Amino acid sequence: MQQFFSILEDTLVFHLWLKKDKFLKTDFEVKRRDVDSKALRRIKVYLEAFKQIIVRGGNNLQTPKFHQMLHITHYIQRHGCPMNYDGGRGENFGKIKIKDNAKLTNKQKDTLNFDIGRRISEEDVIDQVSNVYYQRNGYWPSSYCNETDIMENANRIQRRSTSFTASNTVSNTRPRYILTCDVASNEHDDNLPEEINVKIDWGGSSKTPYQTFPNDVLQKLAHRLFVGSPNIGGRLSTDSKVKGYTEWKKDGVLYRAHPSYKIRGSWFDWGLFNWVGYNDPIPAKIMMMIDLSDSDISTDVDVNPDATSILEQVQIFPHLTPEKWVVVLPCKGSALDYDTGSHTRFGSKISMWYDLHDDSDVFIVPWSILVGPCFLFENKNYNGPKVDGKYECDKKGCSILPMSNWGNLFL
Repeated sequence: MQQFFSILEDTLVFHLWLKKDKFLKTDFEVKRRDVDSKALRRIKVYLEAFKQIIVRGGNNLQTPKFHQMLHITHYIQRHGCPMNYDGGRGENFGKIKIKDNAKLTNKQKDTLNFDIGRRISEEDVIDQVSNVYYQRNGYWPSSYCNETDIMENANRIQRRSTSFTASNTVSNTRPRYILTCDVASNEHDDNLPEEINVKIDWGGSSKTPYQTFPNDVLQKLAHRLFVGSPNIGGRLSTDSKVKGYTEWKKDGVLYRAHPSYKIRGSWFDWGLFNWVGYNDPIPAKIMMMIDLSDSDISTDVDVNPDATSILEQVQIFPHLTPEKWVVVLPCKGSALDYDTGSHTRFGSKISMWYDLHDDSDVFIVPWSILVGPCFLFENKNYNGPKVDGKYECDKKGCSILPMSNWGNLFL
């Protein structure tokens, strides 16, 4: 089974390698005392493993298409990347324009070409009339006039619908909620912890979601922002109002952290963050988004006024700054080695396994250290029973590399 999945993965990686727009010339050069180039050797290894694992009926793999892959390196040296001479678009055009319209004819040999041309002409006329109708009235004349082919062929409609799409994808300029905190200290016993009451104002009952953020996350965030020594990391004043957001955009990528997105459940995106002490970015789930740009951050030493002599001996360690911050649930360090993972998991080139923290082990980090998006799924036992409405997780997560990087893993 592991060999079968390895072949499937190599096939995906090989497919993405063929779609690259640039190739290294040294990968196709035959070095001295070598028979094949680096690229050809890798292709032969892949094809040989494919023949041993995959069983095909008929002539099995004794076909021209399978043998032709041995000549791919020669074609790349002559014509460049395979996308230069890929015939897939022409085949797709023949299916949409010829085969699909041929199904709408009486399939008579003598008039087949004429009937196909007539169907194409009728389709163009209906598209043009529907577009004019939409331009004048703002809606389609029929529910059958907004098909994918019409939308793709009408550039004017694409520009008109951009304004509607942008309103749903651009990050909010105004905060979605305001976070405040009441801290009550015990006047008679300083050893007792402070009582913290966290409040979130969504701007009205109609805007308040059915489900809010986890209480453990809110309590830890409130302790970090409003409780503690100001000289160690900074502290907000008790009357500060923290602006909260549910979506932000960075480098063209939209990130969401919503406890109840469109009444369909929570939506907490994963991202890659530069973490101190690690060479590679660490995946982390974005739980909350807050902006401290307008908050009053104090780093003054919180001591007894009568003991002013010790102020010179206290050091200040600033951390909080007036900028955007995110509350994240990160993984426990770097990716796991294959040997340290479970025997039920296969080694992979395009995925990495991580140890996960508990749901309450959150951190607050600057938004600026976000590197990019990350796709990570938790290893949950979906075949087992639910506990408190959730499937059990062994605190392991699998992160999939971006598909744009798969092609670089073939060689």
